Amino acid sequence: MINFEYKNNNLTINSKVVKFNNTIEDVINFDDIIIVMLMDEGVPENNIIAFDEQGNKLWDISKIIILPYAETYVAMSRVNDNSISVISYSGLETYIDIRKQSVISKIIRK
Repeated sequence: MINFEYKNNNLTINSKVVKFNNTIEDVINFDDIIIVMLMDEGVPENNIIAFDEQGNKLWDISKIIILPYAETYVAMSRVNDNSISVISYSGLETYIDIRKQSVISKIIRK
């Protein structure tokens, strides 16, 4: 597991501090990847970002879920060692392989 901590809009991975314009709502820790969901009253778009153990950005959700418009994600959860589930504001639940950076499946929840 990666050594990390977060408070408000600051994420520290090992000794590297990453600052965001939005508040950190949730973090999922894998052995070699940290997934961060940002949220606040401004409702940020494409608000899920992955980092490696050195604090380098690997990807953001807009590189995996390709939509003709920017989307806000309101929930995320760990499914297993390689995937997460994210739910968009519009009600689309998407299962993502975090290592392959690909969509596994989609389900409409609304």
